[in-house]
Amino acid sequence: MYKGNPMSGLHPDINHEKCSKCGQCVFVCPLKKLYFFNGALSVIENELECLYCGDCEKTCPMGAIRCILKVKIV
Repeated sequence: MYKGNPMSGLHPDINHEKCSKCGQCVFVCPLKKLYFFNGALSVIENELECLYCGDCEKTCPMGAIRCILKVKIV
């Protein structure tokens, strides 16, 4: 099931204006890191537990989810 690289720094970013709340991304997330809270799609706070598989982005019919590179500048 694991397809991603936990060192990649990718995490799902949600465009709430595009989200239709269909729940397809919630259904396909292998670790159930996406959920609805107060009527809005949310990502579990600990992004390190994400598999970075991109299934949520690929499944979203509205293009509301993008897996983006999160870079820490030191």
